[in-house]
Amino acid sequence: MFIISRLKALGNRLPGFSGDERRSLRAAIAAHGRDWDKAAEFVATKDSLHCQAQATLCDTPYTELHKKRLPFSPSDLKRLNDIVKTYGASDWKLIAKNFGDSRKPKFLKFHYNLGLSTLNRQPWTKEEDQYIISSMFQEKVPTWSQLSDRLGRTRSPQLIRARWAQINPAARTGEWTDEEKTLLNSLVKKHGIVWHNIAKMIKSRTSEDCHQQWFKMNYPTLNSSMTVRKK
Repeated sequence: MFIISRLKALGNRLPGFSGDERRSLRAAIAAHGRDWDKAAEFVATKDSLHCQAQATLCDTPYTELHKKRLPFSPSDLKRLNDIVKTYGASDWKLIAKNFGDSRKPKFLKFHYNLGLSTLNRQPWTKEEDQYIISSMFQEKVPTWSQLSDRLGRTRSPQLIRARWAQINPAARTGEWTDEEKTLLNSLVKKHGIVWHNIAKMIKSRTSEDCHQQWFKMNYPTLNSSMTVRKK
């Protein structure tokens, strides 16, 4: 208690920490715990004693900060993924409450997205490709986010959209037919220029193809830089 009171007295006499300095201090505590020399290296503009005093004065004690930023183990990630499957990936306060480890929602969301990005880099499986193809040819085509949920959030909506453009068995290249042009114009009038949704309904063309063709038909003199570049 004597040491804590001395640190508080010291902290009250020293200049306060800026927002960036406080964030650096928290990062140091998360990475190295009570090593104040390391904390001073992170903060750079304060010495080790000043860092210790600031941590003592902080609204959230450094022990709690350290607990909330413990490294994520594979079992932690599996538990988090199970909770996300149950409650979805939108209400992170609810997810943090069910995680039950006093870790902040932003911290859990960061590790969830980090784990997701790791999975996203893995090669696509035949089962994933087949599921996407069968889903896209259903009467009611799901959204990319719905497909991501059905795949267990192991692939992001953006990656599924890009993958569909690669594996679409009905995809065509070359000149557009008159029927395709008529359908494209009618869909744009009805749904607006939401190209990924229009491509789902045309099926034989990618969203980029639809974008390019619509501008070509309706704005033939438009500068090419205004349209999407072809790969």
